[in-house]
Amino acid sequence: MGSTETMIAHESHSKDQAPAREMMLRNSEASCLGGSTPQKLIHEVVVKYKASVPREEPHQANASSHEEEVPSPADKAYGENGTVRQQMVYLPDMPDEFRNVCDWLNWAFDFDDPFDGGELRDRPEEAKKLVDNLLVTLEATSLEGVVVSENILVEVFRSVWLRLARDSSKETQGRFRGSMTDSCNGLIQQTEACIDPNNFDLNGYLATRCQTIAAYPLYAMVEYCYGIAISDEVIACKSIQTIQRLSTELTVLQNDVLSYHKEKRLGFEHTLVSIYIRQGKTQTEAYDCVDQLMKDRYRDWYLALAELPMWGEDVGKQVQVYIQGCQNMVVANLNWSFKTERYFGREHWNVRRTRIVPFTE
Repeated sequence: MGSTETMIAHESHSKDQAPAREMMLRNSEASCLGGSTPQKLIHEVVVKYKASVPREEPHQANASSHEEEVPSPADKAYGENGTVRQQMVYLPDMPDEFRNVCDWLNWAFDFDDPFDGGELRDRPEEAKKLVDNLLVTLEATSLEGVVVSENILVEVFRSVWLRLARDSSKETQGRFRGSMTDSCNGLIQQTEACIDPNNFDLNGYLATRCQTIAAYPLYAMVEYCYGIAISDEVIACKSIQTIQRLSTELTVLQNDVLSYHKEKRLGFEHTLVSIYIRQGKTQTEAYDCVDQLMKDRYRDWYLALAELPMWGEDVGKQVQVYIQGCQNMVVANLNWSFKTERYFGREHWNVRRTRIVPFTE
């Protein structure tokens, strides 16, 4: 890294409280950082969602005990992973289906990492081969006649898919299948763009990232876990489509801010922050730009809610569960990002408490 400064993403307070808090942070963190490190203030990057207190899975202890006694197919491939905790926020009250979502999320990180700065990041032909092998599994809803793959990632995904297909509607299966296909195609586009970083512009990047972050498969899993029977016509409603898009974009924006330092260390500078910096902005200005994008989407979220059609009591209740699941995903991802060592190493709790992270300008 270059010279290190610090960034303080301060929490929202009333005007009379803010100066005192900023001074407190300056004094306490200057001490932690050796007393002479320059500091900068930027807008709070997580705004309202950060204030949400997540409700965790009430069956967490039972699920952990069951996991030790009866390993799922994914457990045979993976060790302990902090991703499980994310889903304790995302899908409270759903012990069995919750387990399948945990397996999918643990799989998703291992599947994504080779594309996201790993060995496949600039190898589109090899990436396409893996994706094609994976998507073939979505053509069958049972093991009858299936040829087992030598790739453990493919087989873990098959296990998740078969469990979902067994216990969900045809509409939900179709949405999961379609969203996984879109996500995988986005990963291939990402590897092609990585060959030349200048292939990324803001709009094209955001569109691709909304595919590759794999949020849409999780929306289908909300339906699967809660037994929701929502028609394609209802899901296609403009308001719900907007809410899906905004939830996905908010997740992308949060992730790009929090993962920027890790990815820069790996030499994988394909985040929204990196794009703004390549356009001539400082790191502070880049964070400010992302902050404004997030605020715009919070506003649009409430406008979309206000424009929801009336479908009657039964459908209306299911739609509300679905929308809450979309929001829970954003909250879960944000809280998990500060609980894991993935982005900030052993400093993750400190970063959450102080909102201070290293500058790399």
